[in-house]
Amino acid sequence: MEYGKYEFATVPEILKDEENPVDGAVIILGYLVETKGTYDEEGNVITAPVMSTKLAVDILWNNEVNEALEPNRIYPITPSHYIAGMEELYLNTI
Repeated sequence: MEYGKYEFATVPEILKDEENPVDGAVIILGYLVETKGTYDEEGNVITAPVMSTKLAVDILWNNEVNEALEPNRIYPITPSHYIAGMEELYLNTI
């Protein structure tokens, strides 16, 4: 069992792809922050964060990782989400 992080244009793109089915759990994370925002001491936005235009998901694979999805895999330097207790399974090598 392994898990990795991926980005897709839409959620249905991954969930409805009959040629490359996902054999595992898909956790929809939403849009990741590409550039952090800046805030003043009271929490007011100085510079708004820049969000990705693609939806990020974690996939916890039951068996083999579907290599057809490799072009969608991402490797965030500081991932915002882990599956508790399964950090060692994260496919974080480039």
